[in-house]
Formats: sequence, structure tokens, C-alpha cells
Amino acid sequence: MKKIFIASVFLLTSFVTFAQDNEVEAEPIEVVGTSQDGFKEIMTGDLPEAVFKATAKDYSAAIITQSSVNEKGQYKLELFNEGGTSSYIVYVDKNGKWLNM
Repeated sequence: MKKIFIASVFLLTSFVTFAQDNEVEAEPIEVVGTSQDGFKEIMTGDLPEAVFKATAKDYSAAIITQSSVNEKGQYKLELFNEGGTSSYIVYVDKNGKWLNM
């Protein structure tokens, strides 16, 4: 009888322990549009014509998936090849000249 009583106390305690509501409030995350390297993401349609022409000439099989600009007027482009199997990042100035960064 004593064992049944102890077993029922343990069983009841475990139900009460698991029934507690442990809500955790998530802190809001602030999203900043500028990355650590000083480039701010922009729409691909906002790229200068010279950047489009340089990309079409030298990376004709690539698709621009992301574009960013810094305050010096330098552009950072993420390119994917046509098959989507590899990506790379290139830098170009507003006149379409490729940069080594």
C-alpha cells in the first residue's frame, strides 16, 4: 500500500511539473540594411547601365542575384552561373570597371 501511495505521488508530481507553462519572450531583432563591409543592398534594377553592360560582356552566362553599393560608388554583385551550380562575388565601379577587393 505504501508503494502505491509513493508511486501515485511521483506520478502526480510529474504531471504538475510538465503542465507548467514556460513562455519565453523573444527580443525583437533590428535589421540593418548595411553589411559589415560598408555595402548597402539595392535593387538590381537600380544598377547603372555601365555595370549591366560590363556584367553582360564579361559574365554573359551569369545572373545577378544580389547587388549592393557603398558610399564610394563601388558595387558588389553576387552572380550565379546559368545552371545555378556556383556563385561568386565581383566588385565593379559605377563606370563598369572591375575592381580587385
